[in-house]
Amino acid sequence: MQAPARRVRAIDWLRGLAVLLMIQTHALGLLRPDLRLGAGFNALQWLDGLVAPAFILAAGFFHGPDPGPDSGCGRSADARRRRMLKTLRRIGEVLLVAR
Repeated sequence: MQAPARRVRAIDWLRGLAVLLMIQTHALGLLRPDLRLGAGFNALQWLDGLVAPAFILAAGFFHGPDPGPDSGCGRSADARRRRMLKTLRRIGEVLLVAR
């Protein structure tokens, strides 16, 4: 039996902060045009630019150390192929949703 995976709390915190910032990002779209001026708004826009990289970092950290049977580390060519197809499918789903 495989030992349960340990969670990294810093990544959980990163995901939580990224979700909060994503809510704030979408809420800024509801502001009146006169409130979209000034240094404060520009600072928030800069901070909002970090949301997508934070999600990508958290997802990459999650999928990086994959000790599962399909991880490809010392596995058969068929297992690596299945893992690659699964990863390509996920990338396609993300690109489809991003459009």
